[in-house]
Amino acid sequence: MQHTSGTQNRLKIPIGLREDPNIGCIVLAEPFFFPQELWIPMPSDFSLNIARGKGYDTEDIVGETLWKDVVDRIVQCSVFRNDESAETKAIIETSRFGNPVTVLPRLGQGAFRVLVTDAYGKRCAFTRERTLPVLEAAHIKPYAAGGKHELSNGLLLRSDLHKLFDLGYVTVDSSVTVRNAPQTK
Repeated sequence: MQHTSGTQNRLKIPIGLREDPNIGCIVLAEPFFFPQELWIPMPSDFSLNIARGKGYDTEDIVGETLWKDVVDRIVQCSVFRNDESAETKAIIETSRFGNPVTVLPRLGQGAFRVLVTDAYGKRCAFTRERTLPVLEAAHIKPYAAGGKHELSNGLLLRSDLHKLFDLGYVTVDSSVTVRNAPQTK
């Protein structure tokens, strides 16, 4: 992606041809708002029915006018100061960790993991992955719903597949064949 004169040039690829579309968001740090009396009038070419967003180029007259209006209002409001704002200082000085939390460990989980890991030959039931740090013992019937720490209730899964399994995005049948859950089709 190139950045020129306030515009972004993007390669347009039809949705069907994209393997991994880039979906993201913009995080606003220290947003500010002009008082209502300094609001900038809506440009004549702006439509209230815009669903995706609209950009303006400072090389065009409308974009240049908008930019000058914003700069003028920033100066009027003294929005930007040379010193750090209170909000920035609060973020910098905030603790990195919260208060300790008591956790109730599931008794028997360690033995269940060893039992399932050994039964599956230290390989993921779906992918045959054998990198032990990413393998987890999953309960077919969730432990919280009364599932037991028994081999017949266990699968050894890669951590990402375990998460998808727990959320219902993938399921298994009686022959341990992976199936897409209906909501993912």
